[in-house]
Amino acid sequence: MHTRINFVFLIASLILIAGIYGCGTPASNFFILTPDNDYEPRSTGTESHIGIGIGNIELPDYLRKPQIVTYSKNNEITFDEYNRWAEPLDENITRILTENLAAMIPTNNIYLFMWPKEDPNIFQISISIDRFGLLPDSNVVLNTRWSITGSNKKSLLLTEKSEYKEKAVSLDYGHISSIMSNLIGKLSEDIASEIKRQAEKI
Repeated sequence: MHTRINFVFLIASLILIAGIYGCGTPASNFFILTPDNDYEPRSTGTESHIGIGIGNIELPDYLRKPQIVTYSKNNEITFDEYNRWAEPLDENITRILTENLAAMIPTNNIYLFMWPKEDPNIFQISISIDRFGLLPDSNVVLNTRWSITGSNKKSLLLTEKSEYKEKAVSLDYGHISSIMSNLIGKLSEDIASEIKRQAEKI
């Protein structure tokens, strides 16, 4: 009788322990940035012959981590262990920027990282992101420096320092990542507008 009671107690203990450890670690959520599919090409009739070269997206090391970053007061940064990017953030931004620009500018000549250096009609885009995430005041921010040069890197056509913000109405990470996508869209619009302006000079 005692043996049976001990056996039942052992089984119950193992089930309890398994339950505790099984419930102790929340499942991680994974997110990506997405392009804005509402863009319609707005042609000035001068862009079809041009090319766009998109270089590496420069990020500070802390934004290269898989955890989604939020900014706290007193210059603190928080990494969320259970809400992560599904792919490296710089690669995600590059893809979204490419898709946005392809929708905004009627050209099939968009290159990543490598492009024909001898082609004078290629505009090279360089982007460095300094801050990207949720602020303590519930605004989502994108601080970036970007430039446009000729394909031979010798003619700097434009350099800009831009800040984009949008208020988050929820702390849900799906909502936050959607706003971050919107901010990349706004950056894409500014870059596309400047490329069109430069294309008129060719």
